[in-house]
Amino acid sequence: MVKLKNGSSVDESFVCKTMTTLKSFGSEIREVILFELFHLCRDPECELLLGAEKVLQEACLVDENGAVTDDLRNIILSAVKTEGLNVWLMDPIEQGT
Repeated sequence: MVKLKNGSSVDESFVCKTMTTLKSFGSEIREVILFELFHLCRDPECELLLGAEKVLQEACLVDENGAVTDDLRNIILSAVKTEGLNVWLMDPIEQGT
């Protein structure tokens, strides 16, 4: 288990798998997918852009109902930073753990 920047603890192998999946998206769609996933994690009731839910389902980041697991939500909220429409993927693990 590793401690994330939001204070939660998640299995380290799941963090690695998730980050690898997020980094695997082509740069042309990565920002859109990260932005959509981040907002879904903040508000499970938000509506995703057309096509984003399918991409996220195919990558096993959301289930068939478009929901995110608690562990994945914690990783995303710790790893994705947004400012306006800009989005960055960062290391979600709290330093010193």
